[in-house]
Amino acid sequence: MLAERHFRWTQPLHSGVRTDMMSKADFEILRSPRLFLQSRLAPLPEADLLEAEENWWSKDGKDTGEAIDRSGTPWLRMFDRFGKRIDQILFPPEYYVMLRRGYRAGLVWRALEQNTLIVTYLLTYIVSYHEPGICCPYTVSLGTAVPLAKYGSAELRKKFLPQLLRKDDSVWQGATWMTEIKGGSDLELPWKQPPGHPAIDGC
Repeated sequence: MLAERHFRWTQPLHSGVRTDMMSKADFEILRSPRLFLQSRLAPLPEADLLEAEENWWSKDGKDTGEAIDRSGTPWLRMFDRFGKRIDQILFPPEYYVMLRRGYRAGLVWRALEQNTLIVTYLLTYIVSYHEPGICCPYTVSLGTAVPLAKYGSAELRKKFLPQLLRKDDSVWQGATWMTEIKGGSDLELPWKQPPGHPAIDGC
């Protein structure tokens, strides 16, 4: 039975599953997020796109990620050459190669143009299999564009949505203005304060 076969090979190897019961095809599926998704969700929407992205991330993306890792932690440029405070984060060039590929593929714009998050989620699954960290800016940008499209005023949508939904390297990224408690911000704090103190009330 298909469900039984899936249950067998999706269990952790340390749970007592015998690897000699797993076929070569099972191992191939474990090495390919696209094939895994296809085994569970076939037919996949945008199958050609998903295959192209997986091929890039598993080959060129791997080399790009290794180059980024060798560069170490991003640098902070605090001042420009004139002494003006700028606090600019400097990433290696390979980071932008990787980042922009996901935006061009449609990790944000497809959600609104196709009126569904399914393809975005499938792309994110494939990308995160290879480079989970790069999905943070994609998620934040998606979390900016979708609420803006749903709840933003006509003025805000007109001003910002076109930039967030661009399909080329000029695309804008979303951002969040909050951190974890230990990171410096406690989002519950405004509600703990007496009346008259600052409160979070949206955009």
